[in-house]
Amino acid sequence: MKFKLKQEKLENLLEKLMVKDMLPSSVLSVKKDKLFSVQREEHARALRFLSVNKSYFEEFECDEEQSIELDIPTTLSVVKKVLPNTMLTIETKKNKLVISGENVNINLTTRDPESAIIKKLPFEVDDGVPLIGKDKIALDIHFSLDISDFKDIADFGRSIKTEFYAFKLKNGKINVKVGDVLGINDFVSFTPPSRNIKHGKECSVIFSYAIQQIADIFQTDIEIKTQTNAPGWFYEQTDEYTLGILIPPYMDDE
Repeated sequence: MKFKLKQEKLENLLEKLMVKDMLPSSVLSVKKDKLFSVQREEHARALRFLSVNKSYFEEFECDEEQSIELDIPTTLSVVKKVLPNTMLTIETKKNKLVISGENVNINLTTRDPESAIIKKLPFEVDDGVPLIGKDKIALDIHFSLDISDFKDIADFGRSIKTEFYAFKLKNGKINVKVGDVLGINDFVSFTPPSRNIKHGKECSVIFSYAIQQIADIFQTDIEIKTQTNAPGWFYEQTDEYTLGILIPPYMDDE
């Protein structure tokens, strides 16, 4: 494993692997044309998929498939101390990940992944529609939200100290109720001014984990595929990478 990229792109990559605080210990895998990582959060509250194309890097070399597990908070902390725009070479040497550039040589201990390496999405996709679980629930409601609106939604949650977000699609509008889903205690009802409904007419689903993490890490408009009382597939896709988060729904009777 060996690749080159600038400090700010490495920092960005590490943040995508960790998703704020979701996966502090991350598995990185490489093959000839990409870097990828598919992991479940330790309490099974989310699954993170990251696929990074060769075009993300200045140089990318991979003679054979390889996987390592890395402490991301430690790695991110030292990388942030390197000056922006510094060209860095990242390579594995025995049990070390070596990050080197002008005036710096960082050696971080890696380990072999403890669990089985997931090499692809653990669900089927039919014509762009995720099919989830044994019953193959089709997440065929598809809409996107402007990243600034999504950050506002997460900030409302922080302000009233909640992790409950109820998304409702009806009559061509998207409404997000943040807070007490029964309306007894504090809540905020927000209708994003910028939205793009791509498929589906009605949907109602509540999420209670990962919305704030997604808002902090995603950088482009957020694509959302879901269904009433079903999981949500939140993702962003560019020419250089695809980052997706799958989260289960919160059910009122839990």
